Amino acid sequence: MGRHFEEGRDFARALRYLHQAADQSAARFANREALDYLGRALAWVDRLPAEERVDARLALLQQRALVHRALNDWPSVVEDLDSLAALARAEGRLEQEVGGLIFLCLTLMLYDSARFLVTMEQAVERSKAVADEGLKAYAEAQRVYFHLEMGVWPGDREQTALVRAIDVARRAGNWPTLALYLMLYTALELYRSDYRTALAAAREYSQLGRELGDGFHCAAGDVSKAWPCCI
Repeated sequence: MGRHFEEGRDFARALRYLHQAADQSAARFANREALDYLGRALAWVDRLPAEERVDARLALLQQRALVHRALNDWPSVVEDLDSLAALARAEGRLEQEVGGLIFLCLTLMLYDSARFLVTMEQAVERSKAVADEGLKAYAEAQRVYFHLEMGVWPGDREQTALVRAIDVARRAGNWPTLALYLMLYTALELYRSDYRTALAAAREYSQLGRELGDGFHCAAGDVSKAWPCCI
């Protein structure tokens, strides 16, 4: 259907159908196919009316970053999120910029720990100006990983921020974000030697990964569930 509208030069409807096709492909783990749809969609963004281009590009960049993450293609995830955050900042979309930086932090903690620290501080600093208390909690929660990575016991502020971030994500129904913070919470509780709590968090994370149909979360959830049983 998307190709039909592409050929008919109905770019708005073409992007909508390509976006939906990418979602459907990713849900059945046909991630390369999803990337093809998203690449085609991004190629048509500049043909949209000027007032629709920024929102469309931001949404497609985020969607493509998620697909790249499912493939463990970290350089491509970072490239898309850098583009997203830069575009949001240039357009004065502060909340979307902070959201992009937070997503970037969650990627860099697995891929580039040196850059993670810089991006974490940038996300926390930029989040101070947003009205969304959830984004502030998400940004502060990044500090937990930094402390764990450095072998430093997280302070009450960081632990509280992580628990709050999980609560915010759960109440908002933001399941991909909830999954990522449950992964981090599992690691935190292991660090504190609270294996029962860690296992409960890991089981929820593993189940959520399956419900999301996300290849990254499915694999990481299974690994996280095994952690408390190996100690």
